[in-house]
Amino acid sequence: MKRVKKNELKDIAAGINHMLDDINQQVKAIYVLEINQKEAELRALQSQINPHFLYNTLEYIRMYALSEGVDELADVVYAFASLLRNNTMQEKHITLQQEMAFCEKYVYLYQMRYPDRVAYHFTIAEDVTDVIIPKFLVQPLVENYFVHGIDFTRIDNAMSVKVYRKAERIFIDVIDNGRGVSEAERHDINHLLASKTKINKNAERSIGLMNVNNRLKLYYPTFSRMVLLQHQSGGLHVQLTFEGG
Repeated sequence: MKRVKKNELKDIAAGINHMLDDINQQVKAIYVLEINQKEAELRALQSQINPHFLYNTLEYIRMYALSEGVDELADVVYAFASLLRNNTMQEKHITLQQEMAFCEKYVYLYQMRYPDRVAYHFTIAEDVTDVIIPKFLVQPLVENYFVHGIDFTRIDNAMSVKVYRKAERIFIDVIDNGRGVSEAERHDINHLLASKTKINKNAERSIGLMNVNNRLKLYYPTFSRMVLLQHQSGGLHVQLTFEGG
């Protein structure tokens, strides 16, 4: 009888120990979860504070540059601050005129870094300036040129962006005289743009183009098209077409 009680006590003790282990694990999990939540809240707070701090700092630098008569530095700081603000703002849509303005600032900063090596020309028809588009529809195409297409050993690098309307459709032509792509690669990319095929993760150049293409198709489901053409200079001509208001 005593042996039976001892066995029962052992079973109860083992059960209690097991229960305590479970409780400890749950307390630890909750503790870790709370720490992670606090860290996430801190990161969120930092993401709110840092841009505001940066804007103020950049504006101070800009004003100081103006007061010292260094107008070019003030312009560079202003362009960079505008791009930073645009990248951190949460709105999902923007006018074509605003998108073009940010693209110009992006190219301007490269032109300041590489003087006399980069030329650009942007035009937008008056009847499409207020058309609303998804944000970052054009800017990634401009960035794509500076990442993959430009040759900074040359002094005649050039790109242009032209926005205009034909009938009920809006056209955006992004043209450069850079390295371009081979006919085979251009064919493959155009095939991907026209289909829903998943891209090769190693095709870095295609990823940026596909991201733009996906936003284009989501925002303009009735009709939209993105195609890569070879420009007569040997560079790349990316054309977006969609039905706009």
